[in-house]
Amino acid sequence: GVQTCALPISGFLWHGLATPEFTAGLGLCATAVFAYVVFPVQLRPLAVLGVFGLGLQSGAMLQGYPAVTAMPFLAVAVWRWASTGRDGRLGRAGVARAVCLGLAVCTQQLSWFLVPFLVLGMWVVRRGDLPTRVATRVTAAYVAILVAVLAVVNLPFVVASPGPWWH
Repeated sequence: GVQTCALPISGFLWHGLATPEFTAGLGLCATAVFAYVVFPVQLRPLAVLGVFGLGLQSGAMLQGYPAVTAMPFLAVAVWRWASTGRDGRLGRAGVARAVCLGLAVCTQQLSWFLVPFLVLGMWVVRRGDLPTRVATRVTAAYVAILVAVLAVVNLPFVVASPGPWWH
């Protein structure tokens, strides 16, 4: 059947669901809400169906798979990515996308696969609209924010135990 947001929340409240499943459930619900909000009105049912109805993500959520937790961050990072830096500066939306990509990378290693394609794609698209130096500056600012988020999130783990963190 179709999984709902009530499952992980009620399980958490009744101590029947572990933290990985709960955070994955929150990630799945956040992804559904984000997709519902950004989809055109006619396609909004597909947002809910795509997130909950196919069963793939719900099964991964019940296993506490970290990729489900990274999904809302990835959704924000790739949503309208081609408009990032359009006017020669990142703006709030571009900064939010960079932060979300950094959080996704911190959450699940598979997100690293997306980083080079997104960064290079952003630079190529911006180079078509802006001078090369400006496109490079905007892309470098995006990468700097991404790296700063990685550093801030990982710093406590690096300080606590650098050897295990590295491996």
